Amino acid sequence: MLLRFKKLIPTSKQAEDLYSHLRERRHAISHDKMPTYVAHLEFLNSHPYREWLIIELKKEYFGNVYLQYDNSVALHTVTELTDSQLLYIIKFINLNFEPMKAIPSVRAGNFFVNVPATDYKLQKKLLRLGLIELQRAYSLQLNSNGEPDV
Repeated sequence: MLLRFKKLIPTSKQAEDLYSHLRERRHAISHDKMPTYVAHLEFLNSHPYREWLIIELKKEYFGNVYLQYDNSVALHTVTELTDSQLLYIIKFINLNFEPMKAIPSVRAGNFFVNVPATDYKLQKKLLRLGLIELQRAYSLQLNSNGEPDV
């Protein structure tokens, strides 16, 4: 497998690659509008994740993966993953990191992947690899009338 993982420092190249990729991302969970480059740099330097890794394919930026303190894993790639690449990433995480200890009703004791609701291809790949869907989450964002903001 030609995938390599490098810890996010962030270097100026990593910041540029991540920003370029963020601009092109088709599926998102945590943001609905593009941040400025300055805001992006501030976010990178805040080190908001437990672990944040750059994924390289043939020495080129391929994507990034981060582990959060609730044991969730987010995965973003510039092109669609093959099943074997996805399995390699999952195995890499499980072999190189320990999930944080479970806390009942707060944190599961194993890693789980957060997938945007619109990313049907990744959802199908995870199911095909034998991962089990745990839940679906819905935003409770309301408009000024107190109704769902649709």
